[in-house]
Amino acid sequence: MLRSKVAPMTRLVKSLQAWNTRAFAGALKAEILDQGAGTLPLQECTSLGGRIDGDALDITVLGMSENAAEIAVRLGVFLTEIMGGCSCGDDPVESNTWCVLRVRIDKATAAACFQVISE
Repeated sequence: MLRSKVAPMTRLVKSLQAWNTRAFAGALKAEILDQGAGTLPLQECTSLGGRIDGDALDITVLGMSENAAEIAVRLGVFLTEIMGGCSCGDDPVESNTWCVLRVRIDKATAAACFQVISE
């Protein structure tokens, strides 16, 4: 079941080139992390309305499939949400969480779109 709007489109050229090889999962993870947290719809994964620490992401490939036009990959994304604003001595407060994303990669163009999914 989809839970979100589609995130802005990006290109995953290295990942597409690695498709159907043992290097695919590592190439996908590295390419997404290199592009930064801003390419992912992670704000929808926050539970407390905080901001995402872009330096504290980790990605795991949960499953893959393909059809003639695209590659579809389910990703587990582990992230840290930072909440501030109460002017307490322990500000800001960090909370570790995770979410599941689907990335679809167009086989012709390497254009990729991400969506938050609930399972």
